[in-house]
Amino acid sequence: VDISPNHAGILMGISNTASNICGFIAPYAAGLLINENPSLE
Repeated sequence: VDISPNHAGILMGISNTASNICGFIAPYAAGLLINENPSLE
């Protein structure tokens, strides 16, 4: 944000969008991994 103060809002919006997308994808990926191997035995 310090690099480009004129575009700080846009840069924060893009970074927050990217982090939220990762937040949606991570549980889906974990579900795929867990469904293939439901037990640790």
